[in-house]
Amino acid sequence: MSIVLATVAICFALFHAVSNALVGGLGTSKPGTTPRAHMLRRIAGLALFGIVPAMVAATALPHGLAGVGLGLGDPLRAAGAVSILGLIAMPILWQATSQTKLQAQYPQIRVQEWDRNLYAASSLTWAAYLLGYEFMFRGFLLFALIEPLGMWPAIWLNVALYVAVHADKDSQEVIACVPMGVLFCALALWTGAIWAPFLLHVIIALTSETGAIVQRPDTDRWAILRSPHTYGSHHGRKEPG
Repeated sequence: MSIVLATVAICFALFHAVSNALVGGLGTSKPGTTPRAHMLRRIAGLALFGIVPAMVAATALPHGLAGVGLGLGDPLRAAGAVSILGLIAMPILWQATSQTKLQAQYPQIRVQEWDRNLYAASSLTWAAYLLGYEFMFRGFLLFALIEPLGMWPAIWLNVALYVAVHADKDSQEVIACVPMGVLFCALALWTGAIWAPFLLHVIIALTSETGAIVQRPDTDRWAILRSPHTYGSHHGRKEPG
């Protein structure tokens, strides 16, 4: 148990330092932050939340990677749950991202001129980040602590930490972390692996990002389908007003 908690604490501390250096914080970004900086932050999240804990699990935990949610699990349960919950969540999120309050937070990359390469790169790095993130929370932290703590204490500790890392977000998002944290833990335990919460989290993130991009009044809604620009800097791009 101690090695799990120590790994989580160290990886989050390192990720906080990386986030501060690249974008200015965990839930915010400093003015002038480039798309590349956001993407590097997400890749760092995959490394610190996914690769490092996986190495610890493979070498120091008794049940290895399968014992922390990286096995196959139950694919039929996972597919059914993700399909049903995704179909429920997508229209709700799409409607929510039409509101000015949500558009102030999403998309995370704050440029006005999107294109299909930037959109694809953003989507792929989001998925990579969330793979590490879900493994950290709903794999490494959850499965490894059930045996020493019991199922419900492990879930509530998981949810408490999930809420804590969203403390600098909007109050509604912080509150929503409680039921969502319980749901993601339940999906992982019910299916025996991290894949259902990971896929559902990707659907939520990409629906929110896409909805916010195409529904902004100052953004060309068809830009994400158009030919690419260089996205390494803000050259040729404008931040939304």
